[in-house]
Amino acid sequence: MPIRDLQFSPDSRYLLTASDDKQMKVYEVQKGDHHEPVFVGSASGHSSWVLSTTFTQDGKYFLSASADHTVRVWEFSKRENVVTFREHVDQVWGVCVSPQGDKIVSVGEDKAIHVYSYKPAEEEVEERVNGNGTTQSDEEEMMID
Repeated sequence: MPIRDLQFSPDSRYLLTASDDKQMKVYEVQKGDHHEPVFVGSASGHSSWVLSTTFTQDGKYFLSASADHTVRVWEFSKRENVVTFREHVDQVWGVCVSPQGDKIVSVGEDKAIHVYSYKPAEEEVEERVNGNGTTQSDEEEMMID
């Protein structure tokens, strides 16, 4: 299966991949022999391709964006899905986390940028921001021209 994205953990010990088999795979890089990281586990739960992935700065969580229209937050140590955001109406192409770790931003084929306020164990959509920096209410669909 093609790998769509890959990210190092903040401590550079692990490599996280996103691929068309609907999974994220975790490899330990320090145990690898130069170019051969060691597979340590996977996380699954998406119903379509995983297109983007990233770690939180503390490395306790990672995020995934998928063609199944969702953004998911995963606990790294257990590789368990703890939150699923379902705001997009088409494929989600990218996801990132703010340096403080309290905001998640996603962008999708639907031309929407969604900003989520997130703390472990709670899910809340805070606001949607369009390209010129203004915000719209949660009820409105935000599009990028």
